[in-house]
Amino acid sequence: MRATVICLTLLSILATSLFMAPSSSQGETHGPRTDSLHISIWMDPDLEFNALETDQIDIVDWPLSKTWIDEFSAHPGLVTTSDYSALEIFSFDLNNQRWPTGCDLHKELDPQTDTYKTYFNDTCDKCLRAWMFRLAIAYLADKDWIKNEVLKGYGNVADTWVPAPALLGYLDMENLTASSFDTPDFGAGSVHIPSLIFGYGMSRGEMDAKAVELLDAAGFIDTDGNGTRNDPRTGGDLSPLIFYNIRLDDPYRRAATEMMVIRMRAVGIPVNVKWRYSGPFEPWFYKYDDYNLVVGYYPLDPDIDYLEQLFHSARYWSSDIMWGGYSRYVGFCNRKYDYYAEMISQATTLGEVLNSVHNATYLLNKYVSSIPLWSPMAVKAYRPGWQGVVNARTEGVDNRWSFLEMHQSGRDTIKWGFVKNLEGPSVVASERIQDWKILNLIYDSLLSRNPYNPAEEVGLMAKEWSTGEWGAPVKTWCNFTLRENIFWHNGSQCTPEDVKFALEFTRDCGRFVAYNWVKTIELDHVDTWDNRATGGGWGVMVYFNVKSRWALHWAGFLPIFSKDIWLAANAKYGWGYVWPHAPGPFWDWNRLEVRSYRPWEHDANDNGIIDLKEDGTGPYGWYGSDPVSYTHLTLPTNREV
Repeated sequence: MRATVICLTLLSILATSLFMAPSSSQGETHGPRTDSLHISIWMDPDLEFNALETDQIDIVDWPLSKTWIDEFSAHPGLVTTSDYSALEIFSFDLNNQRWPTGCDLHKELDPQTDTYKTYFNDTCDKCLRAWMFRLAIAYLADKDWIKNEVLKGYGNVADTWVPAPALLGYLDMENLTASSFDTPDFGAGSVHIPSLIFGYGMSRGEMDAKAVELLDAAGFIDTDGNGTRNDPRTGGDLSPLIFYNIRLDDPYRRAATEMMVIRMRAVGIPVNVKWRYSGPFEPWFYKYDDYNLVVGYYPLDPDIDYLEQLFHSARYWSSDIMWGGYSRYVGFCNRKYDYYAEMISQATTLGEVLNSVHNATYLLNKYVSSIPLWSPMAVKAYRPGWQGVVNARTEGVDNRWSFLEMHQSGRDTIKWGFVKNLEGPSVVASERIQDWKILNLIYDSLLSRNPYNPAEEVGLMAKEWSTGEWGAPVKTWCNFTLRENIFWHNGSQCTPEDVKFALEFTRDCGRFVAYNWVKTIELDHVDTWDNRATGGGWGVMVYFNVKSRWALHWAGFLPIFSKDIWLAANAKYGWGYVWPHAPGPFWDWNRLEVRSYRPWEHDANDNGIIDLKEDGTGPYGWYGSDPVSYTHLTLPTNREV
C-alpha cells in the first residue's frame, strides 16, 4: 500500500499573511480581522462600479470593464489590481438534442440516468446535418470582435473548453490547429474544415463564406428566395431558432448576443431572441428544453477533470429536470467523448491526463459541443486603506483569504458589492456563483487551494492527509486527520461523523439535487476513526470506487455541513433519508424535496434559530438577507476574540 503524507499550514505557504486555518476554531485569534461583511446587490456592473467610486462599497465582485479600468487607474481614491487569468469561460451553448442545432431521433435509454437521449451517430442523416449546422454557427461567432470591441482587449479568446493561458499546459494547440477533416457529402459536395481552431488564418469574410458553404452543403438552402433558409427535413422555411439571453445586466453577454443574432439573420437563419432579466429565485428558463442557443457563463476548476463533469453524457438528463451539470444544457452525447472523459477522471499519471485531455478537446471542438467565446483577463478594484488584501491568481481580490485578512483601523464592516442577487444559499442545492461566494465563507472544507498557486492544496479542517490503494481492482482511499478544535456556529463540536455525513449525503442526494454531486459519483463509503485516547487524533477514511489522481480533491474540496441540522430537516420535512446505511449510494428517498428546504429561512430543529445561522464552521456566520438588496455576515457567535 502506497501513501503520501502532507502536513502544511497556511502560515508556511503564505508567509506574508498572518491567518491560519481553520479560523472557526474556538479561541482562534487569527482572522477574520473585521467583524462583519455587508453585501449590497446592484444588478448591474456599472451601478456596482459607481458605488465603489462614490464610497458606498469597499470592494467589487465583478471584473471591471475597460472604461472603468481607465477611470479607476487614474483615481487616487481607488486601488486596481494587476490582471489575473480567470478560470471562467463565456460561451454560446448549443442544444445538441433539438433540431437544427442537434438531433432528436433514435433516443436511447441511458441506464446511468434512467432517461432517454440521442447519442451522436455518424450514420444518422439528421445527426450529420445538425453537426454541419453547428459548424456553421461556430464560423459565424466573431470572437476577435468580442475581444477587441466588447472586452477592449481585457479577455482571452477561448479556442477550446480549456482556458488559456490559465490551463494552457493541458492543451495540444499545435495538433488542434493543424487538424483538418471533410464533412459528409449530401450530394452537393463535402466541405473542407482546415483547422479545429475554427477561422484560424482566415479573414472575417472567409469565415462567413465557410458558414454559408456549410449550410448549403447540409441542405439548409433558401430554395424559394424569401431570405429564410429552408429546412432539409420538411422543405419549408426553417423554424426560428430560440436564442435565450437572461443576463440583460451583463453588457458583454448582451453585446455578444446582439452581434450573433445579426450574423445569423444575415445568412438566412431565422432567430427568435428571448431577452429576460434573471430575478431572485427564478427557475431555470431551459427547464423544458425550449431553446437552441443560450449565452452561458461557467466558472471552472484548476483540476482538468471538470471536462468529465461538464460534458459526459451522463450529466444530461430528461427535459423536465431543472439542472444537473453543464451537459444538461447542451445535451452533448458522444460515446467517444465519454470514453476519454472517463479516462481523465480515472487517470493516475500526468501522461494519462494529457493524452485523454487532448483527445477530449479534439472531439469537443470537432463536433462543436458548444462554442466557447472568451475567458476574462480580469481586473478588480477596492478602496484604499484596507490592509491584507489577497489578489488570488484565478479569483482576484474578493476571496476567502482577503476577507480573513482585510482590516482597517476604525472599521468593523467590509462593504462588498455584488452584481447579482442570491438565489438562496443552500450548501447542497445552490448553484449560482453569488450564493457560493457566501457559502464559501460560512462553510469549511477539509482542504483548500493556495490562492497564489491553485494547483497546491492546503489544510483547513484537515491537518494531515494521505492517499493509498484498496480493493481489487485497485481503487483510491484518502485519509484525513481532522483538527480537534473546530466548532459549528451553534457552538457544538464538529466531529468525523459530520464529515462522513456531509460527503455521503451529498452523494445520496444525487443528480438533480446536489450541486457538488459530480465530485461524489465514485464515492463508495466513509469510515471514521478516533485514536485520541492514544494521542493519535481523529479523522475519516474516504473510499472511492476508482483509482484516480483527483480523488483527494474530490473529497477534500467539498463543503462540510452539520449532520444534526440536516438530519433534523430530514425528520421534519419527511425526506425519508436513512443514515448511516450500507456502502454505496442510497437513493430510495424523497431526494427532490431537499431542493425545497431553505436553510436561510427554515428552523428544522425548532429552537427559534434559522438553520443557516447555526450551520457551518467557516470564518463568517449568516446574519440575514433580503433576496434583492443585501446579505449580512458576522463573526460566528461561538468565536472567542
